[in-house]
Amino acid sequence: MPAPVDLIYLAPGLGTGGTERHLAWLLPALQKRGLRLEVWNTGEEGDAEKRLRQSGVTVRRRRAPVSLRQVGRLAALTAGLARLRPRLVHSYLYAHHWLDAVACRLAGTTYVGSRRNLAHWRQGPVLARERWRDRVSAVIIANSAAAAAVAVTEGTDPGRLRVIPNGVPLPSWAEHAWTDHEDWMARRRDARDALGLPDDARVVGAVMSLKPIKDPVTLVKGFAGRAGLRPGDRLVFIGEGPLAPELRSLAGSLGVAEQLVLAGRRAEPLELLAALDLFCLPSHSEGCSNAILEAMAAALPVVTTDAGGGNHEAVVAGETGRLVPAGDSTLLAAALDDLLANPDAARRLGQAGRRRARERFSLDTMVQQHVDLYAEVMAGSRSRVA
Repeated sequence: MPAPVDLIYLAPGLGTGGTERHLAWLLPALQKRGLRLEVWNTGEEGDAEKRLRQSGVTVRRRRAPVSLRQVGRLAALTAGLARLRPRLVHSYLYAHHWLDAVACRLAGTTYVGSRRNLAHWRQGPVLARERWRDRVSAVIIANSAAAAAVAVTEGTDPGRLRVIPNGVPLPSWAEHAWTDHEDWMARRRDARDALGLPDDARVVGAVMSLKPIKDPVTLVKGFAGRAGLRPGDRLVFIGEGPLAPELRSLAGSLGVAEQLVLAGRRAEPLELLAALDLFCLPSHSEGCSNAILEAMAAALPVVTTDAGGGNHEAVVAGETGRLVPAGDSTLLAAALDDLLANPDAARRLGQAGRRRARERFSLDTMVQQHVDLYAEVMAGSRSRVA
């Protein structure tokens, strides 16, 4: 007979994205607090899966849906849940939320949903399936008030929604950021060496997927269009995606090809943030960006967009960073120039951001909020059965 399981996480991939890193932090901590859990992965076997396995979390491979074979996946998932009989199933990322919810209904398992973005792409049949999924969820965890508000506008019962902001680890080396402390200086040197950056460069950086919704094109234009641009300045992208060739071409046409660094995918981007002077995320839509929170935890000043969503909940304009209109490379350039030209002010923003990350977005707080909510939902499930 299978060992009892409290909670199964359904994930359509465990690569290197922000949500995947979030799971790699969250799940080992939940397990240490006594939750018996497993992850069923139907997608990429990447860095997050490796970290979970190394942390002692059980990760199982499950068949991914391909075209009309979704019926087969549904049957296999339902049978697996019926056999293992977990107390809860929590579905992460979009991919097949609604199919996961159907399987839980058929297997008689309590389902927990997620809202982790602003659903800019949801419409038509996709939106209809998501609305049904929300109706059958015992609870839906949103990672920002903005994501929860979007769900309500789509017809989700506000009583089913709980907001648990993302939490991130606080790297110890950032406690001494922008000082002569040995730990900070060594980390900064190592990070710059890993990225091939000169010691004296002024570095603007981003951790992101290179795809349109993140808008790395506007960041290249803003960097290149700065009045205060110097030959030694560098722009670093940590991440990969379909826009990489376009970014190289654009940088060449704007005369900054030698200053652009496409660092590719890195397993531990948080450890490379010490190389930067300034973090920038110019995306058009965010629920609660782990990349921004990691930058704040690393004591970096943040420049991001005011395109709604969790950016407003994370970054306090003028206190921990700057907010600019999405898609406006001219105002982005001005914000970058101002902070690079005033390093003392920029560092004060970064230090305030680290304090905010500790107070509002700590990993321990996020983990405890999940533990408490899961216990509440499981207690409710037991009472309904009784």
